[in-house]
Amino acid sequence: MRYDIHWTPQPKQAQVLAACGLDQVFEGGHPRDAICETIGYGGAAFGGKSDGLLGIAIAAAFAYPGISIGYFRRTYPELEGADGAILRSQALLAGVSRYNEQKHVHVFPTGSRLHFCHCQFESDVFQYQSQAFDILLIDEATHFTWSIVDYLITRNRSTIKDGPHPFRVFATNPGNVGHTWYLQLFDLLRGMGEHQQVKEVTNPNGSKEKTIFIPAFIQDNQIGVSRDPNYEARLMARDALVGKALLEGDWTVFAGQAFASWSYTRHTVDYQDLPDDWPTWRSLDYGWDHPWYCYWWKMDPNSNRHYTIRELHGRLQTDIEIANAIKTATLPNERILFTYASPDMWREKNLNGAVTTAPQEFARVGIVLTKAANDRVNGKRVINNFLANLPDGKPGVVVFRQCADLIKIMPSLVIDDKNTEDVLKVDGDDPYDAWRYGFTRSTAVVTPKREIKQRQSSLMELIR
Repeated sequence: MRYDIHWTPQPKQAQVLAACGLDQVFEGGHPRDAICETIGYGGAAFGGKSDGLLGIAIAAAFAYPGISIGYFRRTYPELEGADGAILRSQALLAGVSRYNEQKHVHVFPTGSRLHFCHCQFESDVFQYQSQAFDILLIDEATHFTWSIVDYLITRNRSTIKDGPHPFRVFATNPGNVGHTWYLQLFDLLRGMGEHQQVKEVTNPNGSKEKTIFIPAFIQDNQIGVSRDPNYEARLMARDALVGKALLEGDWTVFAGQAFASWSYTRHTVDYQDLPDDWPTWRSLDYGWDHPWYCYWWKMDPNSNRHYTIRELHGRLQTDIEIANAIKTATLPNERILFTYASPDMWREKNLNGAVTTAPQEFARVGIVLTKAANDRVNGKRVINNFLANLPDGKPGVVVFRQCADLIKIMPSLVIDDKNTEDVLKVDGDDPYDAWRYGFTRSTAVVTPKREIKQRQSSLMELIR
């Protein structure tokens, strides 16, 4: 039986359908296996992503009778709003499928089901513990944390004997809490031409997998542009960085970015020898299940420019093991003035029947800890000052490129929407916390040079 579905894929939507092996289905052809299990799609606003995902769902529902398809947004209101996937699907499938309002499920004549789902909170994933989806579609994927996505991927498995090889499509724009994992999963710092081919990447769990990313831009959605020709102008009337991210799919800047002035080109350098007599210190963020991170610093006393020169991290290590690792990584010619550490290290704990603290354990190895400033809002403000240029036209803080985890996390940090002066606390931001502690006694770079020298005199006295 033939069903009339009034939807014609635009060129980029057709490209995604082809990657899913479904490009011939609307013409009566047969499906193929997806080009790989994980497909990324989007990058720019208004690129036709949501319609593209619905096209995948509809094609697959007819190509593979009896399959289960999951379509996810972070919250349910995002699904049911005026521009939401539920209303759009009802328009596309009127007279074709039966929609269950209570269960939010389309049931197709083939027996296939399209489930509209959400995961607003981390614990919501357990609603789907007994579910399985042959095809997993996540719209605005960077609104999801990696822990949610990682769990949902475990639900992406076969439900029928002759169904498709399970695959998933993650559509999104740059930004939000999932920016980092998406950037890594699709290796989006490569050249744009490399995105549109399958490549092997290391996913956020450290495992190898094959992915492909298909970029979509506003000009790829001519139907939407004809319906709202002023959208691009309205977008560009916003913050220039936001407009660039959303129009160009620029993954180095995005809406809500905590440190929009951070630049890999300006703020990172290859290793270089720095004078031994420059003030040197360390900063440490504590962790057990979460990794601990330590950074080594130097400061040019003439300009007040700060250099982050070394990164060390580990996990599931005792205080003594961490202290020994830091001591070993410290060079013999480095005179450490301070080791600023996270304040939670001063909590008392029972160790073999004796009450002690981490600073006491570190002292046994010869490392004296100083409690770091833990004012997150002021810490962000100080960092923004240091990211700005000094009078010589170069930034006030520079990071050696060996500090790979810090460099990876910095462009992905987002503003906390509950306190826009702070950085949103998320899993994996341990490098940032450790780095922030390094600015505990730092002077803002906007201070005149004469005053900088006066304020740094105490550090220089310690060296002498």
